Amino acid sequence: MATLHYVDGRNPYNTLELQCLRVPGSALTPCLERLSAIVCKHLDIAIFTARDIKRILKTNSGGEVIRKLVRCVEENEGRENVRVLGGILTTILHILKDAVLSQEIYRPNLHHFVFRCFDMRPLDPELRDLLVSVVAEFLIAPGHAPGYSHDVAVRCLAKMTPLIHAYTDNDTKLQLLFVNIRMSLFKVRFHCGHHLSHSAGLASPSIDTLELPYLAKTIVGLLTDAPTWLIRNQHGHISDILVWISYHQPEAILDLHSNQGSLFFAACNLTSSVALRCRGFVGLMNLHYLNDTSDERFYEPRRSFDERRRNLFPEELQILNKSTVLEKFLQSRNEREVEEILHDTSVTDLIDGVFYNPYDAALRYVGYELLGPQATDQSFIFPNLRSFGIPDLGDEPDDLIDELEMALRVNKKVFEAEVLRLGFTMILIKDMTDKKADTHEIQKLSFSARMLAQAGMKKWPDRSYFYWAAAKTHGGIECREWVERGLQCSDCTPHMRRRMLYEVALNAFSTSVISLALELNESVSWRLAAECLKSAKGRIEDAIELSRGSPEEKLLIVFLYVTELMVKGATSPSLVPLEKNAIKAMSTLAAVRYPGHMEFLKAVADFLLNREKARKQWSTFLAEVPNSKSFASDVLRFDDPEAEGLFWDNRIDQVSRWYEQKTVNDKQLPLCTGCGTSSLGLRKCSRCEKARYCDKLCQTSDWKRHKKECLSSEIAS
Repeated sequence: MATLHYVDGRNPYNTLELQCLRVPGSALTPCLERLSAIVCKHLDIAIFTARDIKRILKTNSGGEVIRKLVRCVEENEGRENVRVLGGILTTILHILKDAVLSQEIYRPNLHHFVFRCFDMRPLDPELRDLLVSVVAEFLIAPGHAPGYSHDVAVRCLAKMTPLIHAYTDNDTKLQLLFVNIRMSLFKVRFHCGHHLSHSAGLASPSIDTLELPYLAKTIVGLLTDAPTWLIRNQHGHISDILVWISYHQPEAILDLHSNQGSLFFAACNLTSSVALRCRGFVGLMNLHYLNDTSDERFYEPRRSFDERRRNLFPEELQILNKSTVLEKFLQSRNEREVEEILHDTSVTDLIDGVFYNPYDAALRYVGYELLGPQATDQSFIFPNLRSFGIPDLGDEPDDLIDELEMALRVNKKVFEAEVLRLGFTMILIKDMTDKKADTHEIQKLSFSARMLAQAGMKKWPDRSYFYWAAAKTHGGIECREWVERGLQCSDCTPHMRRRMLYEVALNAFSTSVISLALELNESVSWRLAAECLKSAKGRIEDAIELSRGSPEEKLLIVFLYVTELMVKGATSPSLVPLEKNAIKAMSTLAAVRYPGHMEFLKAVADFLLNREKARKQWSTFLAEVPNSKSFASDVLRFDDPEAEGLFWDNRIDQVSRWYEQKTVNDKQLPLCTGCGTSSLGLRKCSRCEKARYCDKLCQTSDWKRHKKECLSSEIAS
């Protein structure tokens, strides 16, 4: 009988511990692969080769593999044997290489074990390093398990922030820690009740559980107290993280001592780095966006050039459309009943002492939407209700809209009825936002507006109104295409042309600034954004020319100034006259109390008022930016998007490997056509047998892009 060995003189080593202890060497890291092999042999599982993984997927035995690992965790977690835990964690790393197989990890909540390991006292430094690496893989590996991905991100923020000070003497390890934090902040952008958190049946955490004030204080403290080399090497990560904190919880930045956070964003606008300038301005915008209606945010991160992040409005989403209900109601009536409805809607009603005819009022509104105000000064009233002949929408706006739309439909004005419904929906969104109404109801209206715009483009492909509405309600990279199609419509009035040029100018600015702020400059999306921002000035000037005397002209003048600031920097001589014009324009808008894009105007005012104070407060930071590798790369990439040879500081070293093809024993795993993740369990498209997908959801999301290629392949064969 073997001699028993004891831990602390009490608990005997089990068989697995004894096997792991026999591996020579005192350091943990060089032994990890051998320890993983011991764990796998102990559990009678094999996951080391591509053949192993393929066999598991083919036999559908992934669940059994994970159950064995879970039992191993239950038997060994409490014993806190570093070598056994290291072997288990390394085994989990192997599983995470395959996107399909990795989904099995979440059903028994095996990912919770990884985060519980952080609570070991004391935590072995080598095990801590391994845990940070495993979490990094979890943040990208979940694939199409958004609820669990969200859960990992929330737990990551709680565990990573306290480790920052432990890594301040190691640039590489600190970098990976920052990447984890940044990716977690990206993944929890759907916080506090968003549908993604509910998709996996998980409870959606409160924003307070993320402890973002603690993270903000830690990051800013690091900036003020750290050696200059740390600022020089890590300012890309640091500014990234602070911008995401300002997006989720502005108060976490605003409450920092001596206004440090706001002044940091102002200081970023003073640098010679276009990415930092864009981050600084987006940060200031976030600080002044205090509503809870993220779908109405002008600088929404999802509206970027990055296609992977733009699946915002799935085609299968169905929202009850009252226009469809009214249309079906009329179709079900006979001629006599329609005549009765027609007579009823022609009767004048008294609203708040004002007589009005629903049909006439509806036509006046549609005329206003398509032709614009009769006088320029009317356009300063937002939203304009004079066209209705009534003072306001009343307490029951839905009933009023139904009555107006019915009046148009019964008179066979179908196009006008759909313009009215969509236009009123956008007015209600603005009205509810101003009144801080229920966020869920506002989001439902926003989705409805987008769907109405999409349906309108399909039903009325030769009418400009719906192309403008799509550009206004969606934003993003397709905005320019919609506007170009709308401008070619024969019914495009000067008013609609002005509106479309206004939307495409603002969209070009906001989309490019978001991408330049949050994307890697090695990516295609960053390069596209660089060219878009450079061309934004011309689009804004074209829109100004058509908007003389309107509030839109004043707003565009301010946008022109900020565009020049983002493109050329704060030291550009061309900014001087533009700044004077911008200040005058802002004064005019303030005088008439124009409420449009208030977060943008406040961000500009914040920068103008605090830039000198920011220059003094963050002088060390400003001095170190030009000495960083990222600065040289940033300048080169922006001036010449096709330039090669320089990378966006060291972030690319950590991030790029997550989007590269994974290998198992030097054999590459196939990539999903839709999301790009690696797996041996991908399934071919049944039509063309060329595209491969993780699952049905991924295939459905990619169908719009793949459709033409797939059908062409079928015709050719």
